[in-house]
Amino acid sequence: MGDPGGGTVLTLRKNNQTIEHIIRWYFYKDHIIGQTSTDYFIANEPTGEVKRFSGLHEWNRAIAQSELSPAIWTRWFSDNWKFYERMLFAIIFIVILSSLPLLFFLFRRLNR
Repeated sequence: MGDPGGGTVLTLRKNNQTIEHIIRWYFYKDHIIGQTSTDYFIANEPTGEVKRFSGLHEWNRAIAQSELSPAIWTRWFSDNWKFYERMLFAIIFIVILSSLPLLFFLFRRLNR
């Protein structure tokens, strides 16, 4: 998955097949299920097989038949799909860096 500047693109490593202009997608059981600007798809990551669907109804039917719909909640991704992971890392990094001077100060106070 990447965004070279013209929208989200998926390149399957198995066969170098690409799916362009992806609007939204989710990952489930070694599959990537999503919607492009023109159609819908189900991509099998291990085999590289991509099934495309022109209609929402047939896509939903294929998802149900393949049992590729999470039972409780589907975490859909969109354009900036790494945002939350990067923010979590940044928050952890900031907390650790800001706590070091505080720990140093407390350590010096306790050793007086």
